[in-house]
Amino acid sequence: ENQQLSEQASQDIQQMQKQNAKKNQKQLSQNMKQMKQMMQQMKDSMQQENQMQTFTDMMKILDNIISLSKQQEELKRESENLEPNSSMLDEQAKKENNLSNNLMQQMSDLSQKTFAISPEMGKSLGDAKKQMDWSVQSMKSRNGMLASNQQGEAMKSLNEAAMMMKGSMESMMRGGNGQGGMMSLMQQ
Repeated sequence: ENQQLSEQASQDIQQMQKQNAKKNQKQLSQNMKQMKQMMQQMKDSMQQENQMQTFTDMMKILDNIISLSKQQEELKRESENLEPNSSMLDEQAKKENNLSNNLMQQMSDLSQKTFAISPEMGKSLGDAKKQMDWSVQSMKSRNGMLASNQQGEAMKSLNEAAMMMKGSMESMMRGGNGQGGMMSLMQQ
């Protein structure tokens, strides 16, 4: 319709029919305003959808980090009173190694799903991974007490990362439906 109106307005101008040309140009202008509004609504809808998907991904990430922290706490409790000659140390080392691998998988998934992982959060998750790996080495060296301390540090780092993710989500929610929340999250 816009193409036809534009051509008609051009012909009207050439034929000195100013009234018709003006009418067609006015209609063309209204059509363009409507298109602009429709495009803005589509853009807002897409942004809202993207924001909801990001928020959903962040909730899953938070849930996974908390789950890892609980598993780490359980493992710490089991490890702290083990004697150096306990056969359980080998089993605990396997469990800790599985947790460490799970954390690596989580970190890989996170980086692909969302930009909501701040450098500080990445550092906390990296520290947790490092402490988990040290804990495995301590258990292999038959030092359950040191392993338990390292597991406690890993748990602390996981909890820090969870708190940062929670803070990012709250920041996103405070930004409301518009770009404010997402923009502030990107800036953070």
